[in-house]
Parts: sequence; structure tokens; C-alpha cells
Amino acid sequence: MKLNYLIWSLYLLLFPFYFFPPGSMQIADAFGFILIALNIRVIYLISKDRYLKILSIFILYVIFINIIWFLMLGELKILINNLYYVYCFMFLVFLKSKENSPKFWQLTYKILLLSIGLQLFIYFFNLFGLQSYGIRNKLFFNNPNQLALYAINLLVILYALTSTLKKSFKAQLLLFISLTLLVLLSNSIAGIISITLFWFLFLSKNKIKSFKYFITVLLILVFIISYKNIHITDFKVVNNMILRYQTDPENDNTLSGRGLDRIFNNSEYLILGAGEGKNDRFDSIYSGEIHATLPNILFSYGIVGLFLYLYSLFLIYRVNNKSFFILIVPFLFAFAHMTLRIPLFWISIYLVYLLNNKIYSTSKL
Repeated sequence: MKLNYLIWSLYLLLFPFYFFPPGSMQIADAFGFILIALNIRVIYLISKDRYLKILSIFILYVIFINIIWFLMLGELKILINNLYYVYCFMFLVFLKSKENSPKFWQLTYKILLLSIGLQLFIYFFNLFGLQSYGIRNKLFFNNPNQLALYAINLLVILYALTSTLKKSFKAQLLLFISLTLLVLLSNSIAGIISITLFWFLFLSKNKIKSFKYFITVLLILVFIISYKNIHITDFKVVNNMILRYQTDPENDNTLSGRGLDRIFNNSEYLILGAGEGKNDRFDSIYSGEIHATLPNILFSYGIVGLFLYLYSLFLIYRVNNKSFFILIVPFLFAFAHMTLRIPLFWISIYLVYLLNNKIYSTSKL
């Protein structure tokens, strides 16, 4: 196996294992840096990809704004944020270099299957005596929302891969159901809403194929519920979802509770951007970063930064308007969370663009 393939495989397999505090580099990132270092020479490919070119301009603008605010405020964290963006972007350049390598995409598909299976195996057999996060599970992530984001990113990645590799509808169903289970285990409200939308979009696109499965599952559920006199609330997952909804702090779901109020209270930053960090300078109840990706881009990098980022998404729509709809799912989740420091989020979006209309194999799962 090529060294690149081995390192990439280790990165994907180790990604769900967070052993260090939030905000720290994790074990998988060591392999991520090695992968980028070994492939730094492919940076020339940026000029051959319109999406990467626009995104690189966005990142240069991010770096410029953060350097300006670092020089003005002397806050090192503002400068460190640049590294996250460059790090995530370089994964896309690496994937661009593998655009026409069927073996690479087959390997990626198989490794992701193994990764999902490993997470479910760990949960069901409780191999390491993991403790739940109250009524929510996080497995080895720092918090349940990271587990939900991981599953949603993989939904989009595997949607692109299974279409490109021509996997069967049954294979897709099995994968998407497995990832849905991970989202339900996380009991993330944003995750559950996003996964519900995904199923609506996916089944709507495959009406004929999905109809017989829908009827079969419905009949089985009706039989089980009527025969065993089971109520929907008897299921632990459903109970936890109801309890989460009833006990979720109201402040977390308000504009001020997620830092969005500073967009209105400090609107003077909206033209060029306020950079990321030193949040005590803002008129906001919440002192953390804005918990919403696109609003965070607007406030941190202004109208200019938001325009550049949205234009990159428009390019995806232009080349792949048939599958563009699937990107609504991760961005719906991202409306409640800041996701731009997670490489898988960037990868999931880029693969919808990169693998557009490509067919590499007809193999089954």
C-alpha cells in the first residue's frame, strides 16, 4: 500500500478518537500533518480548480483580517485561527490530486465503512466502559455534538462516494441507517433535524426504489407494535430525545445564547470583519465564538469574506445542481454550530463538487 494511502486510512480511522481537551490537536491530526507535508508539492493544483481558487482567496482574506487584528490587539489566539483554515484547505488540495484514482476512492469508501462499524461496535459492546453524556452519547469525542457532526459529514461524503462508485441502493440504506443511529445516540437537536431532512431529500430522490422498503418497514413496525403492545416512548432513544427537548436550556436556543446578538450590537464589524478571538470586546451576553458557521463568517470576516465563501458554494451549484441539495443537510447543522475547524466538514462539501458525474466502478458493497 502506498504511504499516502496508509496515512490517509489512519487519519480517517483515528478521527473519531479524541483523547485531548477541546480545541487541542488530536491523534488523527498528527497523521493529517504528515499527509499534508508529504503532498505539499501538489499545491499547484489550486490553479486548476475553480472552487479551490475561490476558497484560497477566502483563506488569504481570513489570514489578512486575523493578522490585522492580532497586530492591533496582541491576542495570539486570533493568529492561531489561521492554521485551522489552512490545515482544512490542504486536505482538499490532497483530494484534488487523487481525483482520477479509482483505487483511492475505493479505499476511502472501505475505510469509512470500517470506521462506522468500529464506532457502532464500541457502543453496543461498550468495549472501553464509556460513560454516557447524561442522556446523550459522545463515544470518544469531547462532546455529543462532535459525534453528530462526524455522522452528518460522513453522510454527505458517503452520499457522494456511493453515487460515484455506483453502490447499490441497499448499500446506501445500510450506511445511512448506521449513521442515523450515531446521530440519534448523540441526541443532538440540530443533528436530528438535519438527519430528518437528509432522509426526506434522499427518499424523495429515490421514490420508486424506496417505496417498497418503506412499506415493508412500516408493516413490520405496525405488526410489532400491535402484537407486543409497544408504545413509541418505550424505546430508550425516543425517550432520550423527548427528555432532551424538554430539558434543553432555553438560553442555548436564543440569538444571544449563541452569540448572534453581536451581529446587531456590533454591526460596525460587518464590512471587513472582526477576526476570531478576544470576544470580550463585543457587546454580547455569550462570551464564546458565534455558534453558527455562516453568521460567524459574516461577523468575523465581513461581507467580503461571506461573499467569497458563498461564491465558492455557488460554483458547486453550477457544476452539480442535481446533488447540490444534499449540502443543505450539513449547513442546516452548521446553523447551530461553528464547523469550519473540522476537516471532514470541508471534505464533505468539496467531494460533492469534485466527484460530480464521475463513475469509477460498479462494484457492490
